[in-house]
Amino acid sequence: MTTINELFPSRFLKASDLKGQRRTVTIAKITREEVGKGKEKKAVVYFAGVKKGLILNKTNATKIAKVVGSEAIDQWVSKKITLFSAEVEFAGDLMPAIRVMNPKGVESAPVEEDNKEVFSSDGDNDSPFDDDSREPRSDGGIDDSENPFA
Repeated sequence: MTTINELFPSRFLKASDLKGQRRTVTIAKITREEVGKGKEKKAVVYFAGVKKGLILNKTNATKIAKVVGSEAIDQWVSKKITLFSAEVEFAGDLMPAIRVMNPKGVESAPVEEDNKEVFSSDGDNDSPFDDDSREPRSDGGIDDSENPFA
């Protein structure tokens, strides 16, 4: 059965891409890109082994800074965060949105500096996430082959 998300694909992550799961990801880079009909420049964070980027809003940017222990975005690369879907109020309606949490489940503890695990991609599905995103790649390298902006 075809879904609306399949009819109208996006190059950015949406809450529906998480498929109800929490996903721990490693930040690969942060860019500024034109998004939306008005081509407004916004910050976008990309993750190792993930095909789509996440447009940063102030809520998620502030939470990432708290999780990694730095407001300097150049310090975010190679840090792990966990993405999850939550219902948020927008224009008087509840809608799903991506939110960020510490992968260790601790409110504000920094992520370990040397944790550079990334996840492999089998490329056999339409999900922007790898099927085995909970399993680290054995070589520890960064695979930007799925990132169109690499």
